[in-house]
Amino acid sequence: MDIDINLQRVTTSRADRFAKVIHIVAIVLLGSVTLLTVVFLVLGNTSSLSRLSQEETDLLARINKQNVKIARFSFIKERIVVGSTYFRDRSDIKGALAILRADIPDGVTLSSLSVNKREFSMSLSSFSGNLIHQYVTVFQTKTSKNPMFQSATVETVNFDKKSNKYEVNVKGVLRDSK
Repeated sequence: MDIDINLQRVTTSRADRFAKVIHIVAIVLLGSVTLLTVVFLVLGNTSSLSRLSQEETDLLARINKQNVKIARFSFIKERIVVGSTYFRDRSDIKGALAILRADIPDGVTLSSLSVNKREFSMSLSSFSGNLIHQYVTVFQTKTSKNPMFQSATVETVNFDKKSNKYEVNVKGVLRDSK
């Protein structure tokens, strides 16, 4: 056995101690920089995800508002189209009504009047057959000369003995205004 074991204290130089301290400080700084980088990376991604989520929510809310506006505009547009058709047809019907109700003598009562886009019907009654005849004659002359009417026909002529009244039903077809 060799007894050359050196049990003396080894003295290290100042430069060796300084190098050891620098080495330990460098490792600690490297570890702390790595740890801080990871922490900031995680925090940055978390905040950008919440920001993206908020932007997505805002965008969906704006799209929803636009869809509501588009639906309202579509509804209004449809109502305008339907309304304009109605009012155009109504003006034609209004003219037909004016002609049908014009020149009714004082002794004749207009019992019913129905006019739609294509047809009309009316019922008249009077105590005097002459007044009914007078109105029907004037009416036939007007409708034959007016381009609004395609045809007009006296459907029925009745005399009610109980009420002592004459009743006439007239039906006709209007020309297509288009």
